[in-house]
Amino acid sequence: NVTVDIAGGVNSPGVYSLPANSRVIDAITAAGSAQVGTDLSDINLARVIKDGEQIYVEPATTASNASSKTRSGVARFVKKRIGPININRATAAQFESLPGIGPVLARRIVTYRKVNGPFTAIEDLQKVSGIGTSKFADFKSKVRV
Repeated sequence: NVTVDIAGGVNSPGVYSLPANSRVIDAITAAGSAQVGTDLSDINLARVIKDGEQIYVEPATTASNASSKTRSGVARFVKKRIGPININRATAAQFESLPGIGPVLARRIVTYRKVNGPFTAIEDLQKVSGIGTSKFADFKSKVRV
């Protein structure tokens, strides 16, 4: 068996023991499935889980989280961010809020995380194509694991 911590937008967050070689989807199901409205598209549901890892499901964003007006006067909803972003939980849009990170690089970070699993240190972001020492230095104080 493997033991995982499932947190965030699931119905019954907690620590679960699952058979070896279980997938992320199995862990989410064990935690009572994702909450209504939760977007699982940023999570690789087919990835085999590792003993001791935390799986974080980003809760659904609601209009009450924040809203701002664009120049055209149309409201667009954005999630407020307080403090450094967690690189294992951040969405592509949240990565774009970092200096020097545009939409393409933000998607690369999320894709890298989906394929390789959670980052173990913020320096691991430098393994993503397009993030060198200089770019990493620009935003390293704004991220955390």
